Amino acid sequence: MEEITYQEVTSYLLSIPKFTVKHTMEDTCAFYQYMGSPCADAKIIHVAGTNGKGSTCTYLRSMLERCGHHTALFVSPHLVTMRERFLFDGVPVLEETFCKSFMAVAKLLLVYHGKKEPVSLETLRELPYHPSFFEMLFFMFLQCRKTSDADYVILETGLGGRLDATNCMPKKALCVITRIALDHTEYLGETVGQIAREKAGIFRDSTPIVSLRSDKESAEEIEVRARKCKAPLQFVDSRDFKIERIANKSIAFSFHSVYYNSISLSLSTTACYQAENAALALRAMETLLVHPTVDELREGLAAAHWEGRMEEVLPEVFLDGAHNEDGIRALLATVEQTGPDRKNVLVLAIVADKRYERMAEFIARSGLFLRVYVTSAGGERALAPKALVGALVSYGQKNCMVQEQPEQAFSRCLSEREADERVFAAGSLYLIGRIKAYLGRNSDD
Repeated sequence: MEEITYQEVTSYLLSIPKFTVKHTMEDTCAFYQYMGSPCADAKIIHVAGTNGKGSTCTYLRSMLERCGHHTALFVSPHLVTMRERFLFDGVPVLEETFCKSFMAVAKLLLVYHGKKEPVSLETLRELPYHPSFFEMLFFMFLQCRKTSDADYVILETGLGGRLDATNCMPKKALCVITRIALDHTEYLGETVGQIAREKAGIFRDSTPIVSLRSDKESAEEIEVRARKCKAPLQFVDSRDFKIERIANKSIAFSFHSVYYNSISLSLSTTACYQAENAALALRAMETLLVHPTVDELREGLAAAHWEGRMEEVLPEVFLDGAHNEDGIRALLATVEQTGPDRKNVLVLAIVADKRYERMAEFIARSGLFLRVYVTSAGGERALAPKALVGALVSYGQKNCMVQEQPEQAFSRCLSEREADERVFAAGSLYLIGRIKAYLGRNSDD
């Protein structure tokens, strides 16, 4: 196969779950080594946690670039295009680069299995070891990095940490743990302590760790794992930063720096929870670099933008990726703090494997939304809108409307919106992606 289109590659990648499964870490590590350990010469920053991983990675990336470094960032999931997962100096790879990386990994897989025939998608599907969807994307990212000048490689874990494909790296420069909360309990454990143990599986001997102190139970587990690795550990908590003001679509906050005592910074967002992620990234920067200047830190944070996290896509229309209990609580806190007397409406979709009844309870009992437009994010994991409406109504939410398709729900919400109402969309990153794609298709309307 000499040439392959971007659409063909993405279609093939999306079909992978139909014919393969996640493999052992031994399998992943073996193929990583067969690729030539593509990141052996890079400074690896590995980020795990329940919420805030993508934002923390983005703040780190932006500050590192302001300090004169080149970065390669691997994140998930994507919102509109798979290329969003591979960011080099903050820019998604081109479709041509994405396709070339797929072909390079495919050829390596054939040789790995002792096959010399030309690459064909049919042959690939029949290989004894075929990477899972996430693993294949990760290997493609590593292939892209081979031809880049990125000296810092930032890796966001997909699920957990200990058994995540990104954990095949034997050597790292820094490990970062963001907020830990209950999510994916069927895979990671029923308590935050058990989940923290899985996240802490990314630790390496003597490698510095920066962690958010989410709660006592998870913090204790992280401390235990850090001691076993003889790794220096720094916690960041609410004493290290303070929100000073939310105005003009930005957050002004102070941070207690190791080098500069209290410094004033700002974020280009109104999402209160981002101050926490920024503080974690700031402490990570101080751990990585001897003396980043205040201006480099300040300019890096101010320039950072992470799509789908309290992102204002139209005037007073915000998309937020809150998709679990902790995320919904953070969303509600931001809605209340940024406009306690404002009128709000919500477009909502939740996947079925989340604790949607608890999320519905938080939303309904907050009393923040005049109307809720309930829809489906689509796919096999989607929760039926009627089930979500039932949960919302049972906790006292009034004015719930059902629209099966996210685009229809969002469009109806905008058409029925009063002049003084703010619109929020949340509950699933799949929902946010569908809305962003819809806005892209209708950008001239």
